Amino acid sequence: MVTFECLCEGMMKFNKLPQSRIEIYRRMTPQERIEAALELCENTYEVMKEGLRSQHPQADEDTIQKMAIKRMEICRKNNF
Repeated sequence: MVTFECLCEGMMKFNKLPQSRIEIYRRMTPQERIEAALELCENTYEVMKEGLRSQHPQADEDTIQKMAIKRMEICRKNNF
């Protein structure tokens, strides 16, 4: 079974951007970079919640929200 901790460890292997992506970000204005970062955060959060919903189909939205926040806190503590 894949655990959350296992996923976080796997993320460390993919934390470097390809040079082509770095160049795209360098050409963006500061405003565009902020917007891209916010969109990425929002998308990541939604994907996390969808994963939680599939793992816990009986959970209500409030429970999913609490589990997602707990996972984000774990990632912050581990600098992910």
